[in-house]
Amino acid sequence: MFEATVRANILKEFAGVISTLTDEAKFIVNPKGVTVNAVDPAHVAMVDLTLNAKAFEKYSASDMEMGVDIEKLGEVLRLAKGDDKISLKFDEEKNKLIVQVENITRRMSLVDTAGMSEPKIPNLNLPVKVVAKTAELERGIRASEAVSDHVALIASPEGFELMSEGEMDSVSLKLPKKLLVELDCKERAKSL
Repeated sequence: MFEATVRANILKEFAGVISTLTDEAKFIVNPKGVTVNAVDPAHVAMVDLTLNAKAFEKYSASDMEMGVDIEKLGEVLRLAKGDDKISLKFDEEKNKLIVQVENITRRMSLVDTAGMSEPKIPNLNLPVKVVAKTAELERGIRASEAVSDHVALIASPEGFELMSEGEMDSVSLKLPKKLLVELDCKERAKSL
């Protein structure tokens, strides 16, 4: 059982992060919220993302899994404005996710989760923790795509930088500490 109402901008951010890695994802639903653990097809990048029940305006769920086509979900979300309310409901009888935006209702067939891999989340002891707003990171990644197919992530006690260098051009997104949600960094660190 799953039934929820959420503001469009919250669900758009959630789906947007997932869509950068994969077209389909297993939504693990329980009374605490919705979690997605997914990897890109090359198994290079991973997302471990949770949308807590508190983020929803209404939320009622039991333990279950749903295979969601992220592209189809994105099509529906594009119809919504930022503050629109989106209703989500799992139709157990027809195995569909019902998504309602204002007066538009879409009944989406779910994807079989049996073939979806369950990535193991590595237990890493990392020297830096950076928490940034999704919209900022998405902007930096979109800008980087035109320059190169990889980015460098650089953290320092003063802030965070996402940098991409190609043969001719470079792009850099700089977020000073005051624009970050959280920054725990004792010394400069860089990761490709």
